[in-house]
Amino acid sequence: MRSYFGGRGAQIHARITGEGAPLILLPPAPHTGAYFDTIAQYLTGFEIMSVDYPGYGGSDRIETPSIRGYAAALSPYVPENAILVGFHTGNLVAAEIARRLSVKTIIMIDVPFFDAETRQSYASKLSDVGFPTSVEDTFSKAVAQRDESVSESRAFDLWTEGLRSGAYRLDAFRAAFDYDSVSGLLGLTCPVHLIATQSSLLEPTRLAAATMGVSLTERIDITAPVFEKHPQEMAAAIQDAIRGQV
Repeated sequence: MRSYFGGRGAQIHARITGEGAPLILLPPAPHTGAYFDTIAQYLTGFEIMSVDYPGYGGSDRIETPSIRGYAAALSPYVPENAILVGFHTGNLVAAEIARRLSVKTIIMIDVPFFDAETRQSYASKLSDVGFPTSVEDTFSKAVAQRDESVSESRAFDLWTEGLRSGAYRLDAFRAAFDYDSVSGLLGLTCPVHLIATQSSLLEPTRLAAATMGVSLTERIDITAPVFEKHPQEMAAAIQDAIRGQV
C-alpha cells in the first residue's frame, strides 16, 4: 500500500505493508523506499514503512536538504517506539530521528562513518550538474550492465524511480557528506546494533561499532547488492538483531 502524509508542498510518500510492530526502513542515497521491496516480504511480524526522502520518489522536496532536514520531515509520521532500520545514508537519518523521538531500537547496516577529510573528499567528486550528462549512460550502468542477481524489470524499476528526483538527484549525497557522522552517531540513548556486510563500508562500520560502544554482527558472506542477492539472509540478520535488542 502506498500512503502520503502531510499537506500540499510538504508531503511524504511511503510504502506500507504487513502487520505488527512498526518498522521504518530508511534507504541509501539516492534511492527511495522501493529499494527495500525485495526484503519486505521476509520481515514478518511488522508493519513496515519504507520511506522516500524529501525530493525523492513521491515525497516533496524541502528547501534546504540535509540529514537533519530529512529527519525533521519524516519524524511526525514515525510512530513512537518504532524500530528503525537504516542502510548507508539511512543510518544517519535514523540517528537524527532517534534524537527527536523515542524509538525502540536502531539497526544500522553498513555505516558511512567518515571523518571530515573523507567526507570532503567524497563531496568534492560530486558534479555541480544536477541532471545526468547522459541518460543513456545511467540506463546502461543501472539496467544493461546490472548485476546478474537483479532482474531486468527490477533494475528498470529502480532506474526509473531514481529519475524522479530530476535535477536534485545529488541532494541526499551532499546531505550525507555534509553530516558529521562521527559526532552524529554518538550519544544515542536507544539500543543500537550494527550489521556489516562485505563492502567498502566494512571497516568504517567496524570503527563505528567500536567508537559507539555497540554490538556488531559481521556478515562478510553477504556481498553487494545485498538486498538483491541476499534478501532472505538480510531479513534474517535484521530480525536476529532486533530480537537481541528489544
